[in-house]
Amino acid sequence: MHIPDNYLSPASCAVLAVAAAPVIVLSIKKVKVQLNENKELAPMLGIAASLSFLLMMFNVPVPGGTTAHAVGGTLLAILIGPYAASLALTVALLLQAFLFGDGGILALGVNIFNMAIVMPLLAMLFIACSASTIRKRLVSLSALSFRSMPLPS
Repeated sequence: MHIPDNYLSPASCAVLAVAAAPVIVLSIKKVKVQLNENKELAPMLGIAASLSFLLMMFNVPVPGGTTAHAVGGTLLAILIGPYAASLALTVALLLQAFLFGDGGILALGVNIFNMAIVMPLLAMLFIACSASTIRKRLVSLSALSFRSMPLPS
């Protein structure tokens, strides 16, 4: 879920925006190399960003007077890799912040850090550490899908 403006102090937002910037720059460099090797990744980036954008538009009410939504960070990391997933999620978050005001501009760095960086990289970490058998990997991925949103928080 997006962290709204004025929920965190401006100093906290600035720290996480500065922490997110080098990871996004690294992701851009890694994806450029991947695009040179695999030209089919370019349309997949657009499809992944639109899928994430679509998933984030469906809010579900939860107790406490707030809402929750899917992000798709784990799914995108599995489909296109963690660095490409980070870029696709960043584009979706930028569009939502500027077009719909979801999360706000001040908290954009925090939301990018939580949803576009931590989620895909944790997904790949769990996949790399998961068991080699397919059955155990499916159990591991199911557990990861349920835990991928609370972990960055």
